[in-house]
Amino acid sequence: MTILNHFKTKIAVTFWVMGFCGVTSICAQSGQRPNTVLDFSPDHIRSILVDKSGTKEAEQQGYARHLQLFVPGKGVDRLDSRILCPDIKRVKVSEAVLMTPGHHAVLEIDSPSCQYVFLVVLKHNESQWSYIDTMPLWSKDIQPETSLESLVDNSTQEIVVRGVEVDYGTGIFVENFMILKLFPEGLRVVMDEPKDVTFEIPSKGRVGANARQRQKSQFKIVRSDEGSAAIRSILEEQTIEDHNLKVVRWWLFTWSPEVKKFRAYPTLAN
Repeated sequence: MTILNHFKTKIAVTFWVMGFCGVTSICAQSGQRPNTVLDFSPDHIRSILVDKSGTKEAEQQGYARHLQLFVPGKGVDRLDSRILCPDIKRVKVSEAVLMTPGHHAVLEIDSPSCQYVFLVVLKHNESQWSYIDTMPLWSKDIQPETSLESLVDNSTQEIVVRGVEVDYGTGIFVENFMILKLFPEGLRVVMDEPKDVTFEIPSKGRVGANARQRQKSQFKIVRSDEGSAAIRSILEEQTIEDHNLKVVRWWLFTWSPEVKKFRAYPTLAN
């Protein structure tokens, strides 16, 4: 993830009304995300984004651009060529300490028309809020469930996401378990493992019969062993089904300071 650029420009209300990115250079630079002071609190941003009166469209467009509510695209060079998602159904605001020193807010922003949920991190500095980063999560068929958990140490929290949709279609379904951690350069995925994987295809030579394979996992946050690098670990109970065969195994994910992620080790614990 590229390091965020720091801007000192104060955003005034007139910027939102005039179209925001159309009158400032913050969003015009390719591949860069603004880290700009906000005039309003997370609760005010929520009230604007979910407003359905039809009188807040300019502000909604401005906030959507500033908070980077774009459908992710591949090989896109220009920021304004991506699909913007100002049509918001729901915004959940949670207070957190994602990195010390700091006081943060995590906005869970649901855009059904774009089929994405956006996790937006803001930081409170004295009397102002500033934008930090955005993580888009595909939500075409399932809604991700998020929670804030202290996993590495007691002074900070990580974002735990259950039900990250990866793939969905005829005969295929993939859903992941994910953990996000805030670093100076922004949000980083520190764990991303399959939670539910199903493949079902017609069997050759058997009319009306399907070959079906499934992997289903349960992830549990547990206390780490004494001497571990983090206070919590993740225990996965993984069940694999292939026709009449069923195999259960366990993995323990522990924090690795060297690579800054949770790494898996096989275990017999259950």
